Amino acid sequence: MARRGIDQFLGTLRDNGDAIEESGEVVFDLSDCAVMTPAGVVLMAAMAYYFEGRGIQTFGRKSSSWGARMLRGFLRADPKIGEPLTAEMLTEADANIQQLVAIQNSEDRWNAQTELVQITGRLEASQSARKSIDYITNEILENAVVHGYQSDGTVYPKPMFVASMRKGNAIEIAVCDRGIGIQTALLQRREHAGISAAHALRICTDDRVTGAPKGSPGFGLFCTRELVLGGGGALEIWSSGRHVSIRSSGAKVSKGNLRQGTLVAFRINHKAAVPYKQVLGKSAKNLDEMWEIVTSITDDEAA
Repeated sequence: MARRGIDQFLGTLRDNGDAIEESGEVVFDLSDCAVMTPAGVVLMAAMAYYFEGRGIQTFGRKSSSWGARMLRGFLRADPKIGEPLTAEMLTEADANIQQLVAIQNSEDRWNAQTELVQITGRLEASQSARKSIDYITNEILENAVVHGYQSDGTVYPKPMFVASMRKGNAIEIAVCDRGIGIQTALLQRREHAGISAAHALRICTDDRVTGAPKGSPGFGLFCTRELVLGGGGALEIWSSGRHVSIRSSGAKVSKGNLRQGTLVAFRINHKAAVPYKQVLGKSAKNLDEMWEIVTSITDDEAA
């Protein structure tokens, strides 16, 4: 499920909302879906959670695609029905490594990030790429908690969903939350009063834009963008009914159909020498120190 497929999927749900409510069930037909990106996987998992919360049963039509296999615990389908959303599934197939996790509290978040650290280790990714991926994932999850859910607690009001895939020298990671969205978060700040959804998506990765009013200066998403591009990758964000695609050639904003929450997906060359020290400046030292702690713990757990 590529970018166009995600927009079509969301548009179909929007156009058939009344019929879904009336029937009390929805079927995600994955039988013809040979490829599903992590963005498609986390979006479907989030939608399944949303429908289940409204008393609408979700079903997944059988498919052999790896993306569909990842979703088996999140959709009602043979051979297992009703597996809880807290289930973690890690599947290895061919050249891909995939993960689908529902994060409902800080412990789940730590476990998900630990798993990604172990994955990049097994991929023999460069040290700079591993550190950058860990930093980026942490920033995206932190934004979902602080801005999307406006929470500083250890239990989140709605789960976040994370999935990853490796193909060749690229690893793609996606995070989806069901929070208030980027435009609404920015509207709460005086300097962004009246901001449009399109402009909110256009500037959300600029320096000192999306920081918490009483906390960080808005450095995280800017660094995320710079690290992704420094690793020869791309960044995609859906939120507030808009979509922004960021590549080395520039950013393009278009209409998107995700109205509630935010979906962030990034792809990076895990063999690249990512210039994280140049991007992070003085903060690179903090990342290096934290990385030593994280890897010492994850290495012990892997052993």
